[in-house]
Amino acid sequence: MACKKLLPQNAHFCQECQELFALLPKEGHCSKCHSEISHIKGTCRPCREVSHPFRELRTCFDSYGPAKSLLSAFYHERSNHLAKSIASYLVIQIHNLDYPTFDLLTLVPKSFSTPFSLVVKHLSKLLNIPYIPTLKRHLAPEPVFSLKKKCNIINKVVLLLDHEMQDRTEIRLAGRALKEGLPETQYGLTFCATLS
Repeated sequence: MACKKLLPQNAHFCQECQELFALLPKEGHCSKCHSEISHIKGTCRPCREVSHPFRELRTCFDSYGPAKSLLSAFYHERSNHLAKSIASYLVIQIHNLDYPTFDLLTLVPKSFSTPFSLVVKHLSKLLNIPYIPTLKRHLAPEPVFSLKKKCNIINKVVLLLDHEMQDRTEIRLAGRALKEGLPETQYGLTFCATLS
């Protein structure tokens, strides 16, 4: 799937590519955008200058290599077994990051339906936590997101998920809209990210 080597049927990655699936650690990464920092923990300089809707915003992988290939293949094939694989990596990263137990999972909505909701549904089953689509995306430029009507997240611990973050603007805007529902706290997690 990544380097195009011939493999036995039902295999997606060769041994070399499989070894590149190293989940990004919490240590040495900013707690608000997951970019690399020079100290073990803390917040990068740009993140100290703006307010953030998340207690922590993290990612599983950089947006290149086998992880990016897996995500791209999932989007092209919309294959159920690939959704399970992506959800499994998210579960491992949630445990690696020592995230709390969540009351609900939700997703950054796209302009049209997103196949990533299939991943979040698998994640919901694996963690035994409900997946509730809480946000609505608007076609108008402002506001981009709003909380759905009759959506109660007051005093809930929420995990907001997305497939990929590049400039972090979209997931932060979604997080700010989610914050209007008065959750106790909220975390963010993406499968891939372009980190600077």
